[in-house]
Amino acid sequence: MKILLISMTLFSLSLTSLAHEMYKREIQTIYTENINYQKMKWRFLAASENEAILELLKMIKSSDTGVKLITRARSVAAEQGMTLTDVIIPSGGSLTDTTLIRKFNPSTPEHVAYESRTKVFLNRDLSVLDATLDLAHELAHFAFRSPFNPYVGHFDMKNFVTSTIEGRGGEVDAYLIECRVYDEVFRSRLGKKNNCELVKEKNKYSRKMAINEFYKVGAFHEEFSKVLKELEINEKEFSFVSPKQVVFVSSAYSLPYPLAAVKEYYTIMGKACENDRKRMAYARQTLGRAPASKKRSPSSLRAVEKLEMSYLKRCSHISSK
Repeated sequence: MKILLISMTLFSLSLTSLAHEMYKREIQTIYTENINYQKMKWRFLAASENEAILELLKMIKSSDTGVKLITRARSVAAEQGMTLTDVIIPSGGSLTDTTLIRKFNPSTPEHVAYESRTKVFLNRDLSVLDATLDLAHELAHFAFRSPFNPYVGHFDMKNFVTSTIEGRGGEVDAYLIECRVYDEVFRSRLGKKNNCELVKEKNKYSRKMAINEFYKVGAFHEEFSKVLKELEINEKEFSFVSPKQVVFVSSAYSLPYPLAAVKEYYTIMGKACENDRKRMAYARQTLGRAPASKKRSPSSLRAVEKLEMSYLKRCSHISSK
């Protein structure tokens, strides 16, 4: 019986591999002759934008890297109770956006439940080539990056910057996946992608080289130093940020990634701290309204005190900025 099961498994794997190769050839036949990848806008791949997204996913899936990426992304979408196409939305720009939902009762604001929802937005004005790569890039964030919760724990700016750039599912990982998809889908037709070649060593992609490239801020180095000085942060803590010429710029902020990450940090923490101020106000009001005969329990009082201490630890430098 064991031998039979092993044989069936091997047969199944060989069929899967064969089907994948046939699928890749089918995609190559369909698209090579009829599409100008660099000029045609992706939304014209089909009668509707949703159908066109399916075509982009087919192109990504025609690569070995893309198969693994989409398999993981589908799993993450399912955890949110959605299909992969549910989370991909045509938009004015390409980005991955996570909404963190806090749930608490105003009468017991010390007890909070968190729920996150992540969606991928795809710039509807991109060419087929750029849309395929943007989608692969954003799906890498969606599939592998852990949602950031600014209400729990202590996240300083340095950790946020390094996590955004070189953490799992961060900008470096997403870019390397994007480059591999390009090589496996487009390179044979369109040649090398110059920026991807910058992060190769001996013809292999180098994560270390990619990290170095993403920390280049060029002419923005003086501005970055000024920000650190204002925050009373020793520049030596960010010695990995380089004044060399910028290669990679954040599309969301039109800034080199270290500076874009700093801006994102203060945007997120600013909103989180504002929300926590409201939550503390609820807590104080609730305690103040409690009649003497129904004083809140010591555990409730400690929970509110803990909330206030957490707020001060995470937000003192944010509220003073």
